[in-house]
Amino acid sequence: MKVVCRMLLLSILLGLLMNRACFSANVSTHQSTYEFSDGLVSVQAINTAYNILSVICEMASINLIVDKDLSKKNRVVFKRLPLEQAVRHLVGSNGLLMTYDPSGKITEIRVYNHQQGKPAADISSITRAKKIQWIDSLAGQAEDIALVELERVLIDKSNDIAITEYVIAVLGEMANKQVSHILAKGLRDNRSQVRDSIVFALGKQGDLNASLILAQVLYGDPSQATKLKAVEQLALSGAPIAKVFLQSMLKDNDMDIQAEAEFFLGSHNEINSKSRLSIRDGK
Repeated sequence: MKVVCRMLLLSILLGLLMNRACFSANVSTHQSTYEFSDGLVSVQAINTAYNILSVICEMASINLIVDKDLSKKNRVVFKRLPLEQAVRHLVGSNGLLMTYDPSGKITEIRVYNHQQGKPAADISSITRAKKIQWIDSLAGQAEDIALVELERVLIDKSNDIAITEYVIAVLGEMANKQVSHILAKGLRDNRSQVRDSIVFALGKQGDLNASLILAQVLYGDPSQATKLKAVEQLALSGAPIAKVFLQSMLKDNDMDIQAEAEFFLGSHNEINSKSRLSIRDGK
């Protein structure tokens, strides 16, 4: 009898060890199947989001921190879904922070609770350092993924101003037609310093969309200082339509904005005059 019990225990332990050894590639149980390969996740399970996320993170060697109850049981079926997309599906509308290494691999996932649209208090201690590290790591990501993540941070008003301005600077350096539209969403921020930074980033884009959004700032921003910066960035953009908007500012109620527009229009006319002379003289 003792020999039989020992043999039974040995077989159970051996089975557990073998299951652990294959965990990094796939896991199969009586009710669930998990696979992770080449950044793609396949899952067929009836389980809680937390348990499914835990298995995926262990397979992908990702540190998981959960500050939110994910105990609701669901039927989940993924078939070769990109890892980030699978994580977002499991997390749902909860707060999510992903940290990447320099190669673009996810190293940590944190799920946190929202209270009236704001992150829980215990997330504040990691916001600055980890989000800046995360923003930097987006350089190694596909541009469409990077833009989605940067937009999330830009419109999250719970971020401190340093994080928001850092994201704006990164967006301003990107040459993508979607950047201007993403930056425009940040103009809803009630912090004039943030809107000033967005105006500068739009000026660097220099395309038609950026000019149209800068014109919206001219006509609608509550801050005179921000409107003055928009006049400057429109003038410096060199976009043909910028002159039309600058001319309209000559009738603005604010004398400083009128003067700024007049100054840049005068500079613009002087440059055009010199260009015509150079062409006529063959220079």
